[in-house]
Amino acid sequence: MNKLTKHIKVSPPYYALKNLQLLKSNGAYVSAEIPVEYPAGRECGSITAAEIGRHLAILGSCSLSQSNPIKEKHYYTANKATLNCLCKEKVISKNSEFIGEAKTLSINKKKGIALSILKTQNNIPVFELTTEYQIIKEPIFDRLFISKKITNNLSSIKLSSNPYTKEFPLTNIKYDNKNLSLTTKFDNLKQSDCIGHFDNYPIIPVSIMMHALSKAASKMLSKIVQVYNPAYFIHFATMEAKKLAFAEDIVNIFVNYFGKFNDLYIFKCSAKNELNEKYGSLLLAMESL
Repeated sequence: MNKLTKHIKVSPPYYALKNLQLLKSNGAYVSAEIPVEYPAGRECGSITAAEIGRHLAILGSCSLSQSNPIKEKHYYTANKATLNCLCKEKVISKNSEFIGEAKTLSINKKKGIALSILKTQNNIPVFELTTEYQIIKEPIFDRLFISKKITNNLSSIKLSSNPYTKEFPLTNIKYDNKNLSLTTKFDNLKQSDCIGHFDNYPIIPVSIMMHALSKAASKMLSKIVQVYNPAYFIHFATMEAKKLAFAEDIVNIFVNYFGKFNDLYIFKCSAKNELNEKYGSLLLAMESL
């Protein structure tokens, strides 16, 4: 973390960017080295789509914070994002290391949009992410979610391991073969599983939830292609976040198969609470390999 991150509310270990730099003096363009932490499972590539979303969304928030004329701490919460694969061959090469670049497209007091690019070390673009953020001042966020605030600062917890290097399992998977759909549950997360996102507010990161949704879609893919635990690659994803989910919240997951377009299988996924209120949704275009 450095002076370019002092106005965002994300901290390590969820924040894992390295060598964050300002590329333009007006603050609208930043770059960083992108680590690979999430377990890939059967998702092919050197880095999962969910982890690309995690790091590039954080990088985009850094760009917005530099563009924001109000130099105070804000919560930059991603509420919409679209991820596009630009060069599959380079993504699935082994031992890849990545660079991220992000620039501000627009910003006002309440909203911002950033475009982020994931590149190989030899400067080949492999994914792009366009993210829309809600921008919330720290005092306003505190008023909105005071009932969820915890007294101990999560960043002070000493971890035996980084929670973002493990995969959180799905439970109680049920298939509806007639309607080509499934339901499952996302195992309850502890407060320490959300460390760094955000301090004093154990909010389940959107990327973790989207990782669970894409994994659930891969379970449905197995039924569609009639291959046990198939390898897959995500070419396109669009996410919408409606409501924040906190540690220990119940998260129910629903997946529907929408058909095949060329070589891509299309799935619509959603995450909801026990009152059927939607946390978020994910539209995926997935290739079976």
